[in-house]
Amino acid sequence: MKKTFVQLLILIICFSIGQQSFGQKVKPTKVDTFYFEAPAVTLKNSFKFKTNHTIDSLPITTNRVIATGFSRSEETDFTLTRSIRLSDNSGSKTIPIEVNKGSLEFLVSVNCNLNSGILNVEIYDPKGTKRGNFSVIGSNDKSGWSETVGGVINKRFPSPMEGSWILTFVAKKVTADILIKTNVR
Repeated sequence: MKKTFVQLLILIICFSIGQQSFGQKVKPTKVDTFYFEAPAVTLKNSFKFKTNHTIDSLPITTNRVIATGFSRSEETDFTLTRSIRLSDNSGSKTIPIEVNKGSLEFLVSVNCNLNSGILNVEIYDPKGTKRGNFSVIGSNDKSGWSETVGGVINKRFPSPMEGSWILTFVAKKVTADILIKTNVR
């Protein structure tokens, strides 16, 4: 395995903490800053350094970091939120969502709060294949009580196919508030 050395400039702030016991004052804290270069040994959960300093490892969090060679890459998230209010509506509505080539992930969240009626929600990929669906049936309580029935679908599509994804809503005498949230990255 060929070792690649990366010159790291690491700012380490060390706080020396004073000791305290009953009847004694706490010593003020002191801030020391060290700059040093170290070879990168591994990127599992930490870098290990061979130095004379008291800190011998530095945990590294790599969540949502993309590195290409020695330069930084960019990552963009696009989130779209829509609200729909239905008042005793029947019919259907389609909402297209464009997913570009090379997108890493496509997230869809549909949150429905129904007072009455029946609502069907379907998700289709660009080839027309149904990739998710759910139905919410509102309360038919005739006793005078007002009830809201909620339904949520959250779908995650890693490496989604490019093209126009379709959300389809079919309503039958629906009184509801619908929140649609999509995210493409």
